[in-house]
Amino acid sequence: MSYVFTYGTLMKNRSNHELLENNKFIGDAILKGYAVGDVQGCNFPVIIPKENYEVMGEVYEISEKDEKRLDMLEGVNEDHGLYVKVQKEVQLFN
Repeated sequence: MSYVFTYGTLMKNRSNHELLENNKFIGDAILKGYAVGDVQGCNFPVIIPKENYEVMGEVYEISEKDEKRLDMLEGVNEDHGLYVKVQKEVQLFN
């Protein structure tokens, strides 16, 4: 099992949430020191380091199978993929 912080279309009531709906919702969370921004050439928002900002999101405990599904959605392990997995500490607030 792994944990994932979501901030966009994977959140509840968003277009890609069905990829997470069978996983355990841990809680709402804040990622400090980052902001949601735009990157030229991307049609989706990304998280970028930015002092004194924070990103609101959700944390899920996910299965290995669903982690692989998320990796496919985000383009992990592709030469041109823009999604990079990193471990960050988030603050749960519920």
